[in-house]
Amino acid sequence: NGSSQPHEVNFARLLQTNGARSLTSEFEALTIDFEDLPPLQGQHTCQAVRAEAAGNVDAVVFWWRCAMLRGDPWDHEPRGLNNAPGAPGDPDHWRQAVCVLQRPRRGRRVEEGEELYIRTS
Repeated sequence: NGSSQPHEVNFARLLQTNGARSLTSEFEALTIDFEDLPPLQGQHTCQAVRAEAAGNVDAVVFWWRCAMLRGDPWDHEPRGLNNAPGAPGDPDHWRQAVCVLQRPRRGRRVEEGEELYIRTS
């Protein structure tokens, strides 16, 4: 059984050593504007994400991107800070995080094309 607490990982290294594989494409899970924070109860989203490969859903891996200047989006050159797999810089300084999911009794297998519903907060 998993823990919903995030654990640090080097996702690129896990992929290279076959310690993990992606079942979906990268997707934006949550956006937070630190100049206009959400209310105290927080913010959440729920979205459907399509599986691009069949397999067992054991964990959710996430990382962040950050623009430090107003009006300078993270994908503008020069790039903002981020800890995405393959990002320039030290891969062990800001690692990605993984939340291991509790395994249901019958497993959590998905087939290619199946929708997963992801809730983030």
